[in-house]
Amino acid sequence: MEVNSKHRFTAAAGAVVLAVGLALSGWSGGVSQADGPGDGKGSGPTAPSEVSGIDSFVDQVGKEFLDNQALLGQLKSWIIDQPGTRTSGYIDQVNYAENRSVRLLWYGKDAFLDKVLAKAASLGITASVEYRSQSLDQIRESMRRLWDSAETLRAKGFVVTSIAAIGADDNGIELDGVFVGELAADPGGVVRDDVLARRASVEESAVRIAGAPVVMVESDAAPALAGLTGFSSRHAGLPMMLP
Repeated sequence: MEVNSKHRFTAAAGAVVLAVGLALSGWSGGVSQADGPGDGKGSGPTAPSEVSGIDSFVDQVGKEFLDNQALLGQLKSWIIDQPGTRTSGYIDQVNYAENRSVRLLWYGKDAFLDKVLAKAASLGITASVEYRSQSLDQIRESMRRLWDSAETLRAKGFVVTSIAAIGADDNGIELDGVFVGELAADPGGVVRDDVLARRASVEESAVRIAGAPVVMVESDAAPALAGLTGFSSRHAGLPMMLP
């Protein structure tokens, strides 16, 4: 399954992670199959190479795949346009164009869910529901708390570089960054048992701050960022994405 998003924060442990900036005023993200070959708004004639590329893509995935993708996109557009979406438990969805199915990421149970399931059925889409432990608003609040406490976490030995909160297959907040100072691995890359215990303590602090499950992930690119003089994790990019 190919996963696509305009607000992709990071990916770790196989989870495709999306930005929580999916505000209903302009949801463009989503965990979904690849977008179609274009929006038909080109400013001029399509170049031969572009035509060849499109034809190759169509030949590769097949017309049925594209038709299914269009129906899944139609469902998402319908959901976003409904007046009850903002107050519902809808978080996002995982689309599978290969078999015209969708996995709805939902919080709680409400009448709007029944409407979405009925709409999916009317489009010939097989829908399942995966319940999450936090609503979209709660997820965003947990993220804000973590960013507001980024300097506290840094003082404890973890520099936050990004936060990933909505994943296709996980149900918690992923805190990406790097352990520094006494919590860093030794020059050979080995982390002593006592250091692992202290790292676990920092993660527990992050859970208390967020009020939600949190997993700390040390990213490959983070050490270079952490070494910059005056680097502040609050400038890692996420705050500007949050509405």
